[in-house]
Amino acid sequence: MDPLALVLAIGIVAAVYASVGQAGGSGYLAVLALAGLPVADVKSTALALNVVVASVAAARFAAAGHTRLRGLWPLFVTSAPAAFVGGAWLPSAEVYAPLVGSVLLFSGGAVAYRAWRPATEASLAAPVLPHALVVLAVGAVLGGLAGATGTGGGVFLAPVILLWRWSTPKGTAALCALFVLLNSASALLGFALGGAETWRPLPEGMLWLFSSVALGGALGASAGATWLPARPMQAVMATVILLASMKMLGTLIA
Repeated sequence: MDPLALVLAIGIVAAVYASVGQAGGSGYLAVLALAGLPVADVKSTALALNVVVASVAAARFAAAGHTRLRGLWPLFVTSAPAAFVGGAWLPSAEVYAPLVGSVLLFSGGAVAYRAWRPATEASLAAPVLPHALVVLAVGAVLGGLAGATGTGGGVFLAPVILLWRWSTPKGTAALCALFVLLNSASALLGFALGGAETWRPLPEGMLWLFSSVALGGALGASAGATWLPARPMQAVMATVILLASMKMLGTLIA
């Protein structure tokens, strides 16, 4: 892939995902795979880019007053250790692509259903506070999956929060940004300490991608945290997740 096309694609991915509190991990995985990077380099680079964009998105949504941790803080207690363990695992390409693609397909479908179904009294009701043990379990499972896939976990967490009505759409975006930031940093550390066979430094020449995702993430997060309405946010989220799943499953690329 042409370097200019790569940096533009990565920046656009960051902007679209950041508008809904995501860091773009699944999009980076698809774009970097198209660029021909090996699985190890794809995973480490996606996690590092996640940290940059999730930091920007988390700060922007927090500044707009959307970050509320009441009842959901246990997510972060179990997700970070699980992401560390998952980050140290490097599956083969034959396992990695179907794993990520299948999970994203389910997640995208769930968010799409939430975005386009008619509003009901239940869907407009106040958020439901879950039991702490349920939140701890969800954090552990999704944190491990986030670390193993290199996505950061936001695309897995968002459908859970939205379908079970644990928060509002913008509150979900704010929580996902924090979730991705913590898990990506933890998974990247696990990846680095996983041993000589799994560790790969950032590929040479990839450092300039950080400026692209920082700019794209700032623009997208600003729009999502302020003027972008809730249902379009969900529709955008569903679209990008489903596109990423199709890329990983090989239906858009031969």
